[in-house]
Amino acid sequence: MTPDPAERAELLTRARDQLQASLDDLLGDRLRASGRPPRDRAGWIEVRDADVVGRCAARFARPEPSQWSDLTTVTATRTLGRLVLRERDPSELPDATLDRILAGADDLPAWLANGLEPLDRSAVAAVRASVLAWVADALTPDALFRYGNLVALAGWLTLGLGIALRSPRLRDTVAGLAVPLGLSVAYTAIIMVHWWSGEGGFSSLQDVNALFRSPWLLLAGWVHYLAFDLFVGAWIARDAEAHGLPRLLLVPVLPVVFLFGPAGLLLWLCLRTAFGTLPARSSR
Repeated sequence: MTPDPAERAELLTRARDQLQASLDDLLGDRLRASGRPPRDRAGWIEVRDADVVGRCAARFARPEPSQWSDLTTVTATRTLGRLVLRERDPSELPDATLDRILAGADDLPAWLANGLEPLDRSAVAAVRASVLAWVADALTPDALFRYGNLVALAGWLTLGLGIALRSPRLRDTVAGLAVPLGLSVAYTAIIMVHWWSGEGGFSSLQDVNALFRSPWLLLAGWVHYLAFDLFVGAWIARDAEAHGLPRLLLVPVLPVVFLFGPAGLLLWLCLRTAFGTLPARSSR
């Protein structure tokens, strides 16, 4: 059962306190005396592979300098959290994925495996709680909304760059296919998991309103817009080239597509009809 936000916040605070104490006990004041300040506001002790090796020389082979990297509890949490998100099967709970990753510690980055090995059981439990709290926060509708916006914005910037550079790869393959396809996969995953938990439907406006009271289904609707608007924008850019119309016509059209979708498509069809009656010209 997933804890509510208040319980997660309390659990994360407790985990941070436990892990701070465990690292203090393990590495001692020697690390703080080295003069390296924490990189994050949580105030974690910052260590490297070399520090862990120096403290526990009998347990580790000394790593190569190229393997050294800063290790904080925040860094370890985010790294493990990203591994959980990447390796997790849709039908698998995050804690089961994390246990599977920790059980196969040989596949972890060397700095992370070395950093986790000397921790005692309570510290590992604190790391685990911290990672699961991070994953839970990363999988909220608000977080995925932000990620989706960033992906779509990157797609639109790539589309503009592809038009400016006359690059079909950027315009068609990346902005016109790869990014909308990725957004479509995300949309499909959200619908498959959360569709049955929503109320309402499509038979009336009130039913649609009830449907979108679910944050997950509201997110799905937003990702739907992001994917289709970018796909239409890329199609308009290809269509302009196919009809030999000047690229300057895209300057007013694409922002309207970006903001208002169908209105931008309508604007393009009107402009194409108007300029299509003129003598053919090369794109500028």
